[in-house]
Amino acid sequence: MKKRIAVLGNGWSVEYLKVVLKGIRQAAESYGADIFFFMNYSVNDDTYEHSVGEANIFNLSECSSFDGYILLSNTFHLAEEFEFVKKKFAGADIPVISLEYKIEGIPFLGSDNYSGMRNLCDHLIEKHDVRRILFISGPVDHEENQIRKSALEDALIDKGLQLKAEDVLICNWNVAEVERLMPKWLEKQKSLPDAVVAANDMMAMGACNVLEKAGYVVPDDVIVTGFDHLSTAEAYSPSIATVDRNWENLGYRAVEYIFDKINHNTCQNENYVPTKSIPNESCGCTREEKESEKVAAERRSSYNNYLSRANIGLYVCALADTISKAVSEQQLCQVLKNAPWNATYEGKEFYICLVDNFFSSLLGGEPLREEGYSEIIDVIYGRKDGEESSRYSMECECIVPCYDTAEKDSKLYVMLPLYGDEGTYGYVVFGSEVNTMYDYSMYSWVRHMNMNLRHVRRGVVMNEMNNKLEYLSNTDALTGVYNRLGCDNIAYPFLEECHKQGRYAALMFADVNRMKNINDNFGHIQGDLALKTVAKAIMEVLQEDWIVVRYGGDEFLMVGECRDSQEVCEKQEEIAKYLKNMTEELQLPYKLRVSLGHVIVNPNERLNMSECLTRAEDAMYTMKKKLHAEE
Repeated sequence: MKKRIAVLGNGWSVEYLKVVLKGIRQAAESYGADIFFFMNYSVNDDTYEHSVGEANIFNLSECSSFDGYILLSNTFHLAEEFEFVKKKFAGADIPVISLEYKIEGIPFLGSDNYSGMRNLCDHLIEKHDVRRILFISGPVDHEENQIRKSALEDALIDKGLQLKAEDVLICNWNVAEVERLMPKWLEKQKSLPDAVVAANDMMAMGACNVLEKAGYVVPDDVIVTGFDHLSTAEAYSPSIATVDRNWENLGYRAVEYIFDKINHNTCQNENYVPTKSIPNESCGCTREEKESEKVAAERRSSYNNYLSRANIGLYVCALADTISKAVSEQQLCQVLKNAPWNATYEGKEFYICLVDNFFSSLLGGEPLREEGYSEIIDVIYGRKDGEESSRYSMECECIVPCYDTAEKDSKLYVMLPLYGDEGTYGYVVFGSEVNTMYDYSMYSWVRHMNMNLRHVRRGVVMNEMNNKLEYLSNTDALTGVYNRLGCDNIAYPFLEECHKQGRYAALMFADVNRMKNINDNFGHIQGDLALKTVAKAIMEVLQEDWIVVRYGGDEFLMVGECRDSQEVCEKQEEIAKYLKNMTEELQLPYKLRVSLGHVIVNPNERLNMSECLTRAEDAMYTMKKKLHAEE
C-alpha cells in the first residue's frame, strides 16, 4: 500500500518551501509515496483567535494515520505549533524528522551553516583582501545565527583579525531594522568597512539599499554578502554573494530518513547537509553561467508573480461578490457551483471542507470548536479536472475527499485552515502544487475565503432573524395560525397565483358557534382554549396543504388548492368530527362546534376576492343557521 508522509509548515517562507518541497516530492516519487502538506500562515503578532485558527491545521494531521512526519520547524512562528509537535512526537515511535530547527526529543536534519559561511568569509579575506567587516546579525540567541557568526569570527582569527563588538548590528532577520540601524552606524564611522556580511540574503539586500542611498557603490566601495541563496538575491543588482543551503537535498534526505526508519535501518538522530559558498557580483566576482540561467528564471517568475498579484485582488473580489451573498445552506451550495473558479489559483483539484456544525452552530446548536475538527466533515464543494463533485459527508480521518489509495502516481495535497473569531470552520484542500503557494497569492485566497464564510454565517443569522420577525408579524399569537396581515401577505397571494397559473383553489370560512356564550358563561380563559382547540382541529385535518388564517375574533379562513367541492365538504366533516373528539377528550364544559362554508375559485372566471369571501361567508352562515336550528 502506498505510504503517506505528512509535512507540517508555514506558508510565509515561500522560496524555502518551493525548494525543499521540490526535494521532498522528488524523493516521494522515487518511493511511490503521497505527501500531505498541512500549511498555515501564522505570525508572531497575530490575535489569539487567528493564532489558534492557523495552528489548528496541525491538529488535522492527527485525524489520520501517517507513515511519517517531516516538520519544517524553522518556519514555525507560534508557541502552539511547537507545543503540538513536542506533545505528539517527542519520544514517539513514529518516524519524524525536524528540518533546520532543533526540538528536544525529535531527530534533526539541517544545513551545515558553518562550512558554507566559513568558505565565503575565507574567500573575502583571501581573494578580496577584506580586513574589517560589519556583521548584520539575526537574533543573538538563534542557533543558526550563532553558527554563522562563529564561522566569520574563526575566519578572521585565523588571519590575525577580529570582529569587534561595535561592528555587529543586531537586526533579527528584519530588513526594516537594517534600514533603521545601519545609517546611524555609518554616520559614526570615520571610514567604511571593507565588507558587510549579513546573516541572510534579505538583510544583505537591505544593506545594499542603505549603502546606495548613502551614495556608495557595491562592490566598488564596499562588499556585501548574505546567506540562503534566494532567487530574489540572485536577481538583485548586484547579485548577492551568498551561501547555498542545499534545501532541495535537505527535502530529499528528509524523505529518505523517513523510509530508513520505516524499514528499520539505523539512522542518526542529528545530521547535516553540506552548504556551498556562492561568490557573486556583490563581492566583485563574476556570476557563474548556471547562476545567469537562474536569474533569467527568477525574472520570468517575477513577471508572472507580478501578474498573479495584480489579478488576485480582482479575482478574490469576484469570489466574494458571489459567495458572501449566500444567506442559507442551500444558497451557499448553489453559489459555490456558480462561483468563477480559476484553475490558475486553485489548481485542477480542490475541495472546501466544513465541520459538521458549521450551520447548526448558528441556530442554537453546539458551538464551533476552537481546536480540532468534527468527526464528520461536510465536503460542501469540490472540483477535479474541471468537473464538480457532489456534496457529501466523510469521516475526518480521510482528510482528502475522493482520495484514491490505488492511484499509482505520487501526489502532493496541501491543506489550509478555514476559521473565524468564533472557531473552526473547516479546511480547504488543494490537490496539487499551485503557483499561488509561492507568490503569497494563496494567503490572499484563503484569507478572503475565511472572510466570505464569515459573511455567509452572518447572513444566515440575519436571514433567520428576518424569517422569525416575518413569522411573528404574520402569525396570530394565541392560535399559531396566520393573522390578518398573514392573510394579506400569504393567503390572498396564494389564491391569486393559483388563478394566474390556471389551478383550481378553495376558500373555506369557519365561525365558532356560540362563542359569546362561552366567554360570558365560562370566562375568557375557556374562550381562548376554545379558539386554540378549533385552530388545532383545522390544522390537523388540513395539514400543510392549506393556509389557515384567524380572520377575526372567532372566525377562521382557509385556502388551498382543490378543484372538487365534494372534497372540501369531506374536509369540513373531518374538522367537525375531529373537533367533537377533542371536546370529549378535553372534557370541555360546553359544546364546541364550528360552522363551515366554502367556495371553489375557478381559474376560468374573473377573480374577485371580495365576492369569493362573501360567497364563502354566506355558505358558512347557512350552515350556522342549520346547526342553531338543531340545538
